[in-house]
Amino acid sequence: MEKKIRPIIATAITILIIIAPFSYLYSAEKGNREFKARVKIETSIKETLDVVNVKDLVTNFLHNEFRSLDGVVLVEDHPQWIISIAVLPIDITQGLLGWTISVVIMRSLLDDPEHIRIFKEEYKDMGIFLSGHAVMVQDHLLSIADKGSLRSKCEEIIIFFDKNYLEPARTDFKW
Repeated sequence: MEKKIRPIIATAITILIIIAPFSYLYSAEKGNREFKARVKIETSIKETLDVVNVKDLVTNFLHNEFRSLDGVVLVEDHPQWIISIAVLPIDITQGLLGWTISVVIMRSLLDDPEHIRIFKEEYKDMGIFLSGHAVMVQDHLLSIADKGSLRSKCEEIIIFFDKNYLEPARTDFKW
């Protein structure tokens, strides 16, 4: 009986010796990773005579607020998400009444060099490759803001994106 147990114990010890370092390395590597979401913000804002520098104000506000979100890095190239915001004035002859805000949230299909390589390989026989962004539209939000609430509407956009896109991504990243 003792002779049968020794090979089993030896096999178990060998397996532990082989698996333990890999398991440690995997957990150490996973523990060292930090969540990063690459976000590109595109703005199209029409100025009015009543409100000057609104483009700079909105763009600076959005950039500052997005940077303050946990794990968000604003980028120009290779974004994971593209947030396109168009702000148009609602005005009549008496002056500015408010703003129409259109927000399109897109997820890049080619968000890293590996995806680009796979895409090129997959479609090389067809001779096509997208020169711009290959994206999937995930949301389109329309909103109207009065003259004084443009900033609060921008805050709502940031909260919406954080709750609906970043939080799930952070949760998936932890696994």
